[in-house]
Amino acid sequence: MSFDAFAELEALCQAPVPTAYRASLTKYPETLRGAVRADDGSDAEGFVSEAELLADPVEVLRINREVRLDSILDPEGREFRWPTPFLVIGETGDGDYYCIDASGEHEGVLQFQHHAVEFESVADSMDEFIELLVECFVTGIDGEDIEGEDDDEFDDQEDDEFEDADDLEDEEDLDAENSEKSTMQSPQNIRVHKEQRTLELIWAETDVSQIPFRTVRQNCRCAVCVDEFSGKQLLDPDSIPADLGVLEISLCGNYALRVRWSDNHDSGLFTWNHLRTIADRITL
Repeated sequence: MSFDAFAELEALCQAPVPTAYRASLTKYPETLRGAVRADDGSDAEGFVSEAELLADPVEVLRINREVRLDSILDPEGREFRWPTPFLVIGETGDGDYYCIDASGEHEGVLQFQHHAVEFESVADSMDEFIELLVECFVTGIDGEDIEGEDDDEFDDQEDDEFEDADDLEDEEDLDAENSEKSTMQSPQNIRVHKEQRTLELIWAETDVSQIPFRTVRQNCRCAVCVDEFSGKQLLDPDSIPADLGVLEISLCGNYALRVRWSDNHDSGLFTWNHLRTIADRITL
């Protein structure tokens, strides 16, 4: 990135570009440079360098100008404007942004949830964020990330990002233990109940949530289901069939689930906080 580009970013943020992020722009991580976003290894959904961690300084400037153009309303109708020192470094592909606080008040990488109009921490540092992206899009998950009787099968499929639901037992356990580095409340365990069509999240011994597959799918926040600028839901909840099933499921780093549904929708990420919100809403 040129000096002029850095200078413009610093003018937008009214703070210096953090050293760690400056380094990632001047020397983009080689492990991510050619990483594709699609699960089948094709470039049909573009590259990580075009979304989650932008490599093009022109796009970095464009997106940082864009988020500062207009205000939006939060779920309670209050006006929200993008915080001046928050520097956007990428986007999720479902309408959310990854950003860092150039002022240094908030450490690590944050995810702006456009639907909830709130920020949550996804990594404690740029290095950890890059590792998370490598895990999600390059190396995938391995057998140590999944508990159950089919661990050996995944030892031989380290590049598989999703787990085939046909290979699961009726009540499969996915290892989603709390990461010491994560600031989000992570479930201690996750069970996929295929017959009951529910997702069970075990937050603690006496704190368990049961969410119907259909309810999870109805609350997808990807750009296809929710307008990324207005936050208006585009998906008609009634269009989701009652017999919706899970075809594939996987952990994305230590902060979210990726699901491929029987209606072939698979573009959304379900963070622990979002799943917790859904669970709490249906138990009210």
